[in-house]
Amino acid sequence: MEASKRERFILFGAVPIVAAVLGAVTTVIIGQVSGGNDTNQVLLEIVKMEGLTPDQRLKLMTEANAATGRFYNWLSSVGLLFMATLGFLGPAISARISGR
Repeated sequence: MEASKRERFILFGAVPIVAAVLGAVTTVIIGQVSGGNDTNQVLLEIVKMEGLTPDQRLKLMTEANAATGRFYNWLSSVGLLFMATLGFLGPAISARISGR
């Protein structure tokens, strides 16, 4: 059974566009909430601080980067879960569209 024109429009047109927009908006919102964008400012302030030894600066920079790393590790885990789910559901959706 061939997919109707309406089904093709939804699956190949609307769904990818909505997914891309929602993904971009969600990434920005999560980045703002987690403070991911502030890391560059923090690192710049650490470099500008006077009276710090190189070891102290290194320790401060490591701590500032650790907060950003946790956010990207979480984002990577969510992406992996999403891809695994899509991998399991993909064949079922494909079979449904092709009518097998």
